[in-house]
Amino acid sequence: MEKRKMGGERLFFRSPNINVCFKARIARNALRGNFSRDDFRLALDAATSRHPLTSCAVHLDSEGGAWYLPGKSKIGLGFFDGSSPEAWLEWYEKTDGAPFDFENGPLVKVGVFRSGDSMDIAVIGHHILGDGIGYLNLLRDALSALDGKLDATAQIVPERAGRKKKTRISFLPALFAKSLNRSWRKTAKIFSHDDYAKFFENYRQGNPPGMYLGLLEGSKLAELLAACKKLGVTVNEAISAAFVAALQSADPRYATGQTWLGCAASIRGELEMPAHDCMGNFVTGIAVQAHYDGSKPFAENAKAIGLKLREKLADQKSRYLAMNFLGMLDSGLIESAVIAAHGGSDNRASKKLGELLGECGREKGIGVSNLGKQSAGEYENFTVSEITFVPPAFPANLINIGVMTAREQMRFCLRYSRSNISDEAVRMVYLEAVELLARL
Repeated sequence: MEKRKMGGERLFFRSPNINVCFKARIARNALRGNFSRDDFRLALDAATSRHPLTSCAVHLDSEGGAWYLPGKSKIGLGFFDGSSPEAWLEWYEKTDGAPFDFENGPLVKVGVFRSGDSMDIAVIGHHILGDGIGYLNLLRDALSALDGKLDATAQIVPERAGRKKKTRISFLPALFAKSLNRSWRKTAKIFSHDDYAKFFENYRQGNPPGMYLGLLEGSKLAELLAACKKLGVTVNEAISAAFVAALQSADPRYATGQTWLGCAASIRGELEMPAHDCMGNFVTGIAVQAHYDGSKPFAENAKAIGLKLREKLADQKSRYLAMNFLGMLDSGLIESAVIAAHGGSDNRASKKLGELLGECGREKGIGVSNLGKQSAGEYENFTVSEITFVPPAFPANLINIGVMTAREQMRFCLRYSRSNISDEAVRMVYLEAVELLARL
């Protein structure tokens, strides 16, 4: 991999709460062999060879451009006592709670937690290197390397711009982008790592993060899948509708009117060079205003919300608006939008962009990142019994919901800021949503 300039993912660069995490559990009775620390390091080295982005540090040039520099870093690896099932969570909170050192790395860290009856392996990394599928690819390849069965040939990371169907940005957004660039070039400030560290600390102190984990499995999951099929709604439509309804019920701020609902969508199969197996950011996202009408059947609500999402995703200009718009902006301006939106800069161009991107200036809503049904991988020397996906806690959302189904288990992870909503309120939103899904 050669030196490469950061693109639209620059929006994630200085975000104060943007990491992606996966945790895999291996039951001790399914573990054949006693893997040493050297075995883990060799496995991560092999996974790094396959995914060169994980070896990158970030260099900022004098004009504010950000560049991936391969071979300047190494995946961090730590070993811990896993006798408590919460050990990985404690490690996650500590690791997530400190800013990454972009210039020196590592930008990906792995924790191994051993106990008498299980072993947890957790991977956490910055969103500038990869989306949810990218980090799941990395985890599965690291496990395959540990199992001694990984082809470490480097994966080529294609350009996001190489889409099969290309769209042009509309006149008004293009004009606005040029106006923002002109304003930014007159007042631009290049943020240092120290500037970011101070911003990160202030944001985290004012917005302590929370997490809630949930699980549907066995008959409950089977009944949900069967009910969705019978009602003619997708699982994602059902989940989205249930959480919109639950938020309206649990939080008086959302009892009436519309709730912002954002959904991430993968474009890995929409490129001239498909990116199914590699690291990198290959997602787009849309947001719609959704409302759950309690006087109507659940299926009718789910279909109405689903129709809004599908119409916006099917409209090529809407689907790629954010990507095309960001592609026209100065990279330093993109980075500054999140900082300005959360009190770290008073630059007018930055604040305008932050408002436009929904980082500030509107009611926070729900963000859903549903990775769908995924394989946990097949290995000879161990069996992965579960995988948990911890999504980024995008500051623009009230609740960020990560969903993934593997090993016949649908696992939920809700991320949020305790300054915006309480732990109890989030718990009630989750339980209300699950109860709605159970009644389908």
